[in-house]
Amino acid sequence: MESIGLMGKRVMRTCDHQILMDGMVAEVQAKSTLFLFPYPSNPVMIPMDKVAVPSKEVENPRCK
Repeated sequence: MESIGLMGKRVMRTCDHQILMDGMVAEVQAKSTLFLFPYPSNPVMIPMDKVAVPSKEVENPRCK
């Protein structure tokens, strides 16, 4: 199953029903003149194939 969300494409893996999606990494900055609370700065998106554990490495016999 595939769907599109706010963070982009999401895929449900058939063998174990895990949701796979891109990951985001960002540095949290302190308050600024624009934001009165800590906020993520300079986000970097990591593709889902680099974030997810491949199905053949999962400890689930259905994924082998």
